[in-house]
Amino acid sequence: MITPNKKILFVMRHGPYGTALAREALEAALGTGSFGAHPTVLFMDDGVWQLLANQQGAAIQQKSHYAMLSALPVYGVEKLLVERDSLDARQLNVNDLPDNVTIIERAQTSKLLADSDVILGF
Repeated sequence: MITPNKKILFVMRHGPYGTALAREALEAALGTGSFGAHPTVLFMDDGVWQLLANQQGAAIQQKSHYAMLSALPVYGVEKLLVERDSLDARQLNVNDLPDNVTIIERAQTSKLLADSDVILGF
């Protein structure tokens, strides 16, 4: 059962295209938020590519992943985090990210994982 008190963490580790994982993860986060829970979404590894605004999903006959990502706050999913090491490894910086994303360090990631009641990895 989804309750507002549970600490639900979605860990996004895959790029926005190539598989359905990223899209399904966002749909699950949207659904969780719409039931009154306020999950946290952590982008790490190749999942950081999901945060880039200039995606051209139509070029591969898919909807823009970024459009779905921008709907998260409307459904109560407001805590979006990205791991700094993952950004650095892909030569991305804060200017490449939406304004509502918070950068965290690897040590904070470990604490976040330890403190979460439910972890859903995609």
